[in-house]
Amino acid sequence: MTVRSKTFLVVAFALAVTGCAGRKTHDLLNTTTVTVPASDIAATHEIFVATTRKKATKDPRQVFDGDRSPTTSFASVEVTVPKIHQVGAIERVRGSANSNPAKDFTATEVEFYEGAP
Repeated sequence: MTVRSKTFLVVAFALAVTGCAGRKTHDLLNTTTVTVPASDIAATHEIFVATTRKKATKDPRQVFDGDRSPTTSFASVEVTVPKIHQVGAIERVRGSANSNPAKDFTATEVEFYEGAP
């Protein structure tokens, strides 16, 4: 086996392994949301969710965690869209900063369903 083919196999294996790795979880709901005038919000959308991820138990702000569930969970999430939104971008708060609906997509409410809606 040549050095080139060994290198290719190592890179292919590394990519395959990272593809199977779980992603870091993200808080959907922030602890604090900045109050802004309604004129700074372009729209509010109700997003319906169906997932095979387990409900988060350690931190309810995450809503769902990275572990798989044997059943499908359903929820609806109200999300505000900032007036400054640029098409193709997702303006999202970074880290543990406060959500600012005038600058970031902000989940304001989550409602769980106990079966198919």
